[in-house]
Amino acid sequence: MSLALVWGFSVLRLRGGVGVAPWHEAVGAALAGSAALWVLWRVQRLTRPEGIFWLGLVASGVALSAVAAAGSVYLVPWGFPAGLGALFCGVRFGVWTLVPLVAWGTVALGGGAAAAGLLGGLVMAVVLARVRRAREFIIAGFLAGLASGAVALALYPGSGALGIGAAFLSGPAAMLLAWMTVPVGERFLDRTSPLTLVELLDPSHPLLERLRPGHLLPFPQRIGPGGGGGPGHRGERAARGGGRPVPRRREAHAPRFLRGEPGGRQPTR
Repeated sequence: MSLALVWGFSVLRLRGGVGVAPWHEAVGAALAGSAALWVLWRVQRLTRPEGIFWLGLVASGVALSAVAAAGSVYLVPWGFPAGLGALFCGVRFGVWTLVPLVAWGTVALGGGAAAAGLLGGLVMAVVLARVRRAREFIIAGFLAGLASGAVALALYPGSGALGIGAAFLSGPAAMLLAWMTVPVGERFLDRTSPLTLVELLDPSHPLLERLRPGHLLPFPQRIGPGGGGGPGHRGERAARGGGRPVPRRREAHAPRFLRGEPGGRQPTR
């Protein structure tokens, strides 16, 4: 599927209107991207889920940059696949994701756009591999945008004002895409991202709220308003001590002298 997308978006050209790329450009981009994809697939020692995840990231990078080229070729959100891969599998995984994208983009989008996407993707991969909090996630997007924008600014006037603005925008756009797809990556790889692990350290997290003792008790034995137990209720004392509360209906079958009711007489031998 990844190879099909590489070949498809090499032939299809969206910048300046929908059309077909010149045959030498289409074949060159397709061969460069496919060769880099095949070589890295053979070199990397990935598990099957990681391999499919890596191919999906490369395919998404090709598709996003090809579609975004309808606005500007410098809108290259390669920080999304590189950063998301680094978040789950480390910096090296994220950097390997950029290699087929650069090989394809140098021919399909141009050397300047590929350089802007490469630098923004590298910054995103390095920062997201160490991110632990949401604000650091946002900072990573803006740093990647600054890096891509600096490359486009250095290439002015060839990049144009629109290209500079698009390059600056590519970092925050990649950050937003990566943020939204973190749950998808967690489900697919069956692993928890560092960002989610840090969130679970917050005692007010909804998941930790549900794990509190009062939420684990069955409904008739819950403590609090409407829970059927007062301050001296045996269920509350048992819950505080970690024991199993005794339902009140069992107390009704106990003898009177055990319940402390008047008229109860202890039996004699």
